[in-house]
Amino acid sequence: MKPEYSKYRDLSYSQWHRTLSSKCYAMNLDWIEIRGNNIVAIIEEKDDRGSLSEWKKEIFLKIAYALDIPAYLTFHNCCMRDDHKELWKFRVINLKTNEIKIMNEKQYREFLEKINNKNL
Repeated sequence: MKPEYSKYRDLSYSQWHRTLSSKCYAMNLDWIEIRGNNIVAIIEEKDDRGSLSEWKKEIFLKIAYALDIPAYLTFHNCCMRDDHKELWKFRVINLKTNEIKIMNEKQYREFLEKINNKNL
């Protein structure tokens, strides 16, 4: 089991689920982007220390293709500038095309606000 970096997440359900038989595997999905009543994208979010296994990538792609929506893997970091303001950077990978975009916070905010399944 990977370590819990934040020290804040409740892992009790995850630990309980691991007591089920090995035929019962579960994984979490970080973000489901919704516009109105429509699911328009799924996003797996990781900090720069994280990674996504090929198996999980396959599962995310199965979901995305079944729903005909984009699937993204977003790596982020947050560091402090000299003036103690947060400075975010995002590396966004389109899991369907493997296209990678590096974005600052403003660009990533705009990217999320523009997501819909017709223009991405």
